[in-house]
Amino acid sequence: MSLKIIKHMTLYSDKRFYSSFPSTCQLDGGEVLVAFRRARDSRYLLENTEMSLAQRKRLLNQVDHVDGRSHIAFLRLDAELNTQGEVEMFDQDPEVADQDASLLKTSRGNLVLASFSWYPLTPDISKKLKPYAAYIHGSTRTTGNSYMLWGGFTAVGDSSAKNWSKRKYIDGTPDMPDVLSGVRGPNGGPPRGALAEDKNGNLYMATYGGLTGAKASQCFLWKSTDQGANWQFQSIIATDSEIGFREPSLLIDSNNKLICFMRTADAKDRIATAISLDFGNTWQNWQLHDAIGHPSHALSLGDGRILLVYGYRHKKYGIRARILDNRSCKLAQAFLQSDEFIIRDDAASADVGYPWGLKLNDGRIFVTYYFTGADGIREIAASVLEVENK
Repeated sequence: MSLKIIKHMTLYSDKRFYSSFPSTCQLDGGEVLVAFRRARDSRYLLENTEMSLAQRKRLLNQVDHVDGRSHIAFLRLDAELNTQGEVEMFDQDPEVADQDASLLKTSRGNLVLASFSWYPLTPDISKKLKPYAAYIHGSTRTTGNSYMLWGGFTAVGDSSAKNWSKRKYIDGTPDMPDVLSGVRGPNGGPPRGALAEDKNGNLYMATYGGLTGAKASQCFLWKSTDQGANWQFQSIIATDSEIGFREPSLLIDSNNKLICFMRTADAKDRIATAISLDFGNTWQNWQLHDAIGHPSHALSLGDGRILLVYGYRHKKYGIRARILDNRSCKLAQAFLQSDEFIIRDDAASADVGYPWGLKLNDGRIFVTYYFTGADGIREIAASVLEVENK
């Protein structure tokens, strides 16, 4: 099985902004919508200051994944993948900063956006709230402020992606911790990865976090029977006392199996999967695979095969892929039989990845991701691929 690279593209690059974590869907008429997290990148303010080579290298590798002004941005491409118009912004909650956006176009033509938010905190308030909050991230040294996880949310858009419902935060279950004790109740956790739709129009979304007392992060499944307007907790996808599971991405394969692809913690960066044969009521035991990278996105190629793309944050940094053929074997065997393809290995730092695959109307594969070039700017980039038909 072969994967042919047609071209690489830069979709959006602006030195003032830290652009990352894209997702895509194809709208009616062939237009492609790209959603991504955009935040301030204050490093550009230093461009006329004197710095040593060591200082410049440190700035190149600086990671800044939380920011008090981060928001969800939209970029529109025509059917030929040319940028159309200016960047658009999803409506913000004035209290919080928004993170990764995951898009789904449903069979009825409407769109679902899933994301999550952080609440910026000053150091003094962060210190006082820490015993009462489910999760606070960052420090004055690494991120300027601290950030309290405010929760995952969804919104429903029309087919044009110009009109969106108000965001709706995902209600957690009683055995999930309060976001902030006495102030904000349980939230269902951050969604980051592909949503899925079955033949009956039911939608499925995976989140990650932890039940009260959990020792490592877990993944959860939510179901919507009304095209994303409301979500109900369905099951725990994967849990372990030592290995953490994060950033889950869903796919319903040609055998009608619901597969969850997960990033791991404390498992040497290996990709994990879990499979449900009854659309998430129960799950088989999770499995680790000898595929290194995170997070991953699985795309059905329409013939039973799966294109799996994932970021590679080890030298040489970039984007990698596998073609999994589980039509006549188990998924674990498909991993073992697959070759790894290097889409790109020329990133200037390990701050790269979060690819998202989209099969275009003409059959080509459009893979978006964020990338760090030699200039250090975090940009939204893409690769156009062709997969051998087989």
